[in-house]
Amino acid sequence: MDDVLEVAPAPLILLDEGLVESLSLDGYWDRVTDAVTATLANPLYLDIEDQGIATVFHDYQRRRGLSLDIQQAPWPDRFRLGLGTVLDWAKEGRLQLHRDSLTLRELKSIEGSTLGDKPEVKWPLTNSLRLLTAGFRKYAAAKPLTPGREFYGGHDGWMR
Repeated sequence: MDDVLEVAPAPLILLDEGLVESLSLDGYWDRVTDAVTATLANPLYLDIEDQGIATVFHDYQRRRGLSLDIQQAPWPDRFRLGLGTVLDWAKEGRLQLHRDSLTLRELKSIEGSTLGDKPEVKWPLTNSLRLLTAGFRKYAAAKPLTPGREFYGGHDGWMR
């Protein structure tokens, strides 16, 4: 598998992270959609093969009047595969996490023998990051957004 990102930013930089302590699903999706909107992330990778997740998220979008591009996250049931990608990319300098990052702290605490059952639940930040890197690994990367004079569109409109 050719793993070279030819037009994607190098390194991939984690811009936002967080744990949602609320038991409210709307509170969780508010946090996710706020982060996706603020960082212009597109698409949002979810395990939409899980009908429960897909139904709840589509209902949330409908009630909030949102229309986000969601895609099936590659290999949602392959935690070790995604963890391997995250660790390899970090080691190669293709993934940049801030030194105070909660995700970095979580990654440092993971050892192969501690994964156990349901690692995606035990390590939620790493799980999110591995779904994101799987998207970059499986799908062609898009050229980064670089606003300039032509981006604002003058009298014809704000964006082109």
